[in-house]
Amino acid sequence: IFGLNWAQQHLLIPMLELHKNNNYLHRLTALFGIGLLADQIDVDTMRRQFLPVLQAMQKDPVANVRMNVAKSISQLLPHTKGQKDLQVSTLVPLTLSRTRCA
Repeated sequence: IFGLNWAQQHLLIPMLELHKNNNYLHRLTALFGIGLLADQIDVDTMRRQFLPVLQAMQKDPVANVRMNVAKSISQLLPHTKGQKDLQVSTLVPLTLSRTRCA
């Protein structure tokens, strides 16, 4: 209704900034948002805005957050067909190696 530029500035960016919050529940909110927006966002926006957040959150000290990173990636994968840099072989091994409990 308001357009992509408005949504990016007023919704997407603040939501993704939650991944830096000290409270793990706020970090989970960023991941849930990524999962919900997966089918609404174009691949370029996914690559530029979602992937850096997911890569940063793979190293989260809370195991539940790391597991939800893997879940978010699984929600993005159906929308990345034909994108070599966004395939299971490049995204999932990084996540799985970091989801082990410390």
